Amino acid sequence: LSILASQQIIPRTLSYRLETLTNLRDTLVHEPASLSHDLLYDHIQHNLNDLKEFADTLEKRQA
Repeated sequence: LSILASQQIIPRTLSYRLETLTNLRDTLVHEPASLSHDLLYDHIQHNLNDLKEFADTLEKRQA
C-alpha cells in the first residue's frame, strides 16, 4: 500500500486507512479469538467504503 501511495497510484490517506484493514485481516487470520464481535462489526461499518474507494481509484486509472 505504501508503494502504491508513493507512486501516486492511490492517495496516501487511503493507503493509511487500508493499513487498518490489513491489520484487521492479519488479526483475523492469526488471532481470531482476540477479536470481539463489536470491534469486527465496527470495522466493517466504518471501513468497507475504503475498499470501494480503492477499487474505484484503480478502475479510474485504467480508463
